[in-house]
Amino acid sequence: MVEEQGGNVADVAPAVFIHQKLGRYHHQVTLLAGQSAQQFEGNYLGANHLAYSRNDLQIIARGPTAGQTNFGGNSQSRLLSYFSRVNYEFAGKYLFSATARFDGTSAFSRENNIGFFPGVSAGWRISEEGFLKDVSSVSNLKLRVGYGRVGNPINAGTFQYLATVNSSTSTQYVFGTGTQNIATGAAPTRLPNPDLQWENNEQTNVGIDLGLFQNRVAATLDLYTRSSPDLIAPVPALYVGGTGDAVNTNAAASRNRGLDLSITTNNFVSEGSGFTWSTTFNFTTYRNKLTSLGTGRPYFGQTTRGGSSLVRYAAGVPFGSFYGYVADGLIQTKGELDALNAGASSGVYQTSGTAPGDIKFRDLNGDGAITSADQTYIGNPNPDFTYGLNNTFSFKGFDLNVFLQGSQGNDVYNLNRYYTEGGLYTSANASTLALERWTGPGTSNYIPRAVANGPNQNLRISSHYVEDGSYMRVKLITLG
Repeated sequence: MVEEQGGNVADVAPAVFIHQKLGRYHHQVTLLAGQSAQQFEGNYLGANHLAYSRNDLQIIARGPTAGQTNFGGNSQSRLLSYFSRVNYEFAGKYLFSATARFDGTSAFSRENNIGFFPGVSAGWRISEEGFLKDVSSVSNLKLRVGYGRVGNPINAGTFQYLATVNSSTSTQYVFGTGTQNIATGAAPTRLPNPDLQWENNEQTNVGIDLGLFQNRVAATLDLYTRSSPDLIAPVPALYVGGTGDAVNTNAAASRNRGLDLSITTNNFVSEGSGFTWSTTFNFTTYRNKLTSLGTGRPYFGQTTRGGSSLVRYAAGVPFGSFYGYVADGLIQTKGELDALNAGASSGVYQTSGTAPGDIKFRDLNGDGAITSADQTYIGNPNPDFTYGLNNTFSFKGFDLNVFLQGSQGNDVYNLNRYYTEGGLYTSANASTLALERWTGPGTSNYIPRAVANGPNQNLRISSHYVEDGSYMRVKLITLG
């Protein structure tokens, strides 16, 4: 049984704004300045108790004292911001905007807790120029360009720039002479990093807005590049330094490039409550990858419910990529298994408990045996592109909206199947796929045999559970 209590409090000081609009002749200037302060506090307290004699006991203090533990913690962070913006417009054709903000956070040391984040953009309404003013088919044509930098302190954690000293059973020692006692001491577990600072995300974009035939057709296209040169990543400790915990460091860098396209058409237009029909199509594609880990080593991210590492981050690899073994179908016969074992210097290709009906994993390094060195990247959750199609129909006060959405080219790791196939090796429930399991040569090359405790480790992270995640669905239909 587990009981847990907690709470989060956010104190936000009222933002202060100064707004002024100035205009003279063809010039329009708008100024804005402001300040805000935020404080976040969180805490939790819990306990768990094992070995109850009855399942209906709901009080944490009842039952045997053995197996009772408690836990708790708290956190606090603050953010102080000053920001400003200026917009300038000349003759409705030339646009300019600049922003600047200073943000201070408690996540970093005093030397690095303030970040400066500027932004600038410009636009040109070409359709307002004389050479296009009389072209009736062009309702709007505008070019845009922009650059901006934003900061992120969240991945720094709380006071991760400080060293830690911990006390636990691993720091116990014998004290005294004669009748000796075991005393619990303390030892440093993480080195400080006073240079830890804001993550900076810099983006440059170029865009175009187009309207044709009194805006019966409107399109927007944006191309962007976003780079993050100082992402925070855990850098493993050098054990010769006397500590073992990884140190959060601005060690990584990434790049994200993409394209966003939106097209809207007013297919039917009528006066009053007559029939109208409009369509909007959206298309997005992007490519991202870690470009560097600096002094850091590749590290694991997302895990399964059982704690197995599923995602691995490394330079040159897209974010969130799955990492594991490559599955090559099922071993069908004892002769096939004997041939595999004969090629291994130890006489065992996978495990000593491998038998026909188990998943066969691919020997990537060619040493004749399946080891951790045979793991590789087995899936990319990032789509090649995503799209959406929205149609809106109106007639006599009634509206019908149909929204289609899709994604193409992304992989998914099917954890539902991963968990339910676990029923092949334990007394837990399994899905109906268990009815299609291997029961003899040729009966299945997909669902492995059922065997207690899974001696071949068929549930290890592998491409056996990676599937094509592409889809197109009707996401929303409304009528009113």
